[in-house]
Amino acid sequence: MTPDQVLEDALSRIGSDRLRYLCLDHPDPLVREEYGAWVLARDAGQPAPVLMPRPSPATRVATALKAGARWIAGGLKVVPDPVFEARMKLCRGCDHYDAGNDQCGVCTCYLAAKARLPGEECPLGKWRKYAVTKTKCGGCSKGRNRK
Repeated sequence: MTPDQVLEDALSRIGSDRLRYLCLDHPDPLVREEYGAWVLARDAGQPAPVLMPRPSPATRVATALKAGARWIAGGLKVVPDPVFEARMKLCRGCDHYDAGNDQCGVCTCYLAAKARLPGEECPLGKWRKYAVTKTKCGGCSKGRNRK
């Protein structure tokens, strides 16, 4: 039996059109994967994995507009390349990373944009806002390289 056939069998036992849509026909592959895992676990009598709630399209637009406003208010600055690369490395190693879209599976932001903005942070706390300080060390605020 293929994985799709196993999932179809589990869905037929559960009998939910909504779950069938979420597992097989939803346009977001992360949603299909998460709900498929949930259905298979439930069908096998296992504890079902916790599903991450995703923001609505209206919430996503509002969040993007707020991030853009913070970026403009901050003088259109971006984080230094080493900070960007460190953020992206953390994101790419995360279980919620959607490599096909270069997108976070939790907040659904496009990471190439979000990781560049100093006022943004990971919704799981893996990286924080970047604060520019007047010290020469680049933002640690401990002043190690200050003369």
